[in-house]
This record gives sequence, structure tokens and C-alpha cells, in this order.
Amino acid sequence: MEQITFENLDSIGESSETATATDGRESASETEADTGVRSDNETVPRFLAVATAKARTSLADPIRAVLKYAAEREGSAIDSRDRTEFVTDVTTGTSQSAPVAAPGGIVTWSVRPDRSAVDAGLELLDDMEGFAVVVVDKIESLGATAADMEERASRILDSNGCDLVLLESGLRLEAESEAARAHIRTLAAVDRAGLEIQREATVSDLRARGVDLPSGGRAPLGFEWRDGELVTSDRYSRVCSTLELVKERVEAESNDVGISKGKAARRLDTSHRTINRCFDDRPDLYGLDN
Repeated sequence: MEQITFENLDSIGESSETATATDGRESASETEADTGVRSDNETVPRFLAVATAKARTSLADPIRAVLKYAAEREGSAIDSRDRTEFVTDVTTGTSQSAPVAAPGGIVTWSVRPDRSAVDAGLELLDDMEGFAVVVVDKIESLGATAADMEERASRILDSNGCDLVLLESGLRLEAESEAARAHIRTLAAVDRAGLEIQREATVSDLRARGVDLPSGGRAPLGFEWRDGELVTSDRYSRVCSTLELVKERVEAESNDVGISKGKAARRLDTSHRTINRCFDDRPDLYGLDN
């Protein structure tokens, strides 16, 4: 995959008939070079794929997921072997910088909390034409807070008119649609209420909010017993954000936003009954009582 910088962006859309003369082919015409106009047979980026993780070595699954979606849904010619090789390059540090060009689109990644490469990818949306969709592994990749997520999502959906796919949430938000705006507004409202989506929570935070925690029995969804003490598990932030999407659909009374309880149960590898219990018995554990 070719390294992309703002100095060589013209190479992403080069015609097969107007590539550089290094391989014996004719160079682009002066008019095309000056105006940026490309002929009909040129490859124009269709998608921007975005993935983040807390460590470079943890980027494998997020990058593999966005590339697989691009191949299966957006027509990218990235096969499984290409994905494996590229993931290896990224996680081992062989491929240091993002964004990079890929067949049919652009791929960018960041190690959180740094999201400079995510912003660099979004700048390509501003500078280039042809993008139809931005594929993101999870909403957290767009920002540390709902306000950050809202700003970047609005830039994708409204400013650039691209669909936004959130793989972990199982959503495809249509560009400039009211359903997409409603979803983003929900994230912003949650942020203003003090619940940080996809952020690690602690039991002390819950106690500070006045939540009465269980003292025994089976640990609630997103919690675990450790040395006799109830603590939040690594899944807690994902549980909260998933349940928030269920709440969004219930309150909107529309299938155009959020996700169903059944889909939430499958996503969290639990039962429909457990999802109901989260809402009916202990909404305070997940910030659902706001």
C-alpha cells in the first residue's frame, strides 16, 4: 500500500493511462496536473476506513474489521491475505504512518488517545471528491467525549455528505439524514449529562453517583467479582454504550435509530432476558436512569 501525504495526493486517482513515466507509461497531461481533473477511467477513493486502539499491537482486529467491510460491502480488492500482511505491517511498526492508500479507498489508524491520523484522514474528505462512506471500527475512534464524536461525525455526515458506518454498533448512518443527526444528538446529550461513552468507569464513580451496588450473588452484566469485591470488567464501557443505543431506539420509537434488545444481546454475548434486567432492575448501574 502506498504511503499518502498531502504532497502526493494526486497519485491516488491517477489514470492507468497517465501514470508516471518510471514504468514506461505516459505522464499526466499538464492540464490535468494543473486542474486536478481526472478522466473517467481513473480510480477515485470511495471509502475512508478508520481504526483505533489503546496500543499499536491491539490494532489488528480493528483494522482487519474495517478492511473486511470495505472488501465485502464497498467493493475494495483487498483480499484476506492482503489484510493479514497489512495488519502485520501496522502492528509490528513496519508501516509507521497513516493515512495510506488502499484499493478503492484510504485507510487510517491511531493509537488512542492520539487521533491526529484520524483527523488527517478526515482532511482527505475535505480535499478530495468521490468518497461515499467512512467506515469506523467503533464510535470511540471519533473522539474521547461525545462532543468530539459529534464534531467529527457531523463533519463526515453533513460537511462531506458521506455515510458513516459504525461497525461495533452495527449502524450505517446515512449522510445528511435526520436519523443520523438524532443518533449524534443522543451522544452529545449523554455527554452533557456526565456519562462518558466508551470511557472506563470505576466502582467508586458509581458510588459517588449514589448507586447501591450488589454485595453478593451473580455479578451484573459488565461487572465481575475480584477478591470478593465487585468491580467493573473490561466490557463495562461497551455494555454502557450498547445499552444506550437500545435506550435510544426505545425512546425514539423508531427502527431508524439505535439497535434492538436482541441485537444488543448478541453483541454482548448474553441473553435477551439479561438485557431486559439491565433496564428493568438496575438502570442506575449503566447510566440509563438519566
